[in-house]
Amino acid sequence: MHQTNPRESAAAFVAAQPGETLLRLPQVLAVTGRGRTSTLDDVKAGTFPKPIKCGSASLWLHSEVQAWIEARVRESRAAK
Repeated sequence: MHQTNPRESAAAFVAAQPGETLLRLPQVLAVTGRGRTSTLDDVKAGTFPKPIKCGSASLWLHSEVQAWIEARVRESRAAK
């Protein structure tokens, strides 16, 4: 049986999604300005995008993180 390399699988996924980028947790935290604990708690609660597991690595789709940010901006603007 042929085992696939998780990094190759992630690369194949990104190649199948033109323009898509995968982010590691430190990059997600930098983009969102959030802390590690609150971000991972929100993933568990289902209020933040779930990562893609590639072996032991957790990778987030940039487009999903960006959509989450945009939704927070819309909610903030609508609340005024």
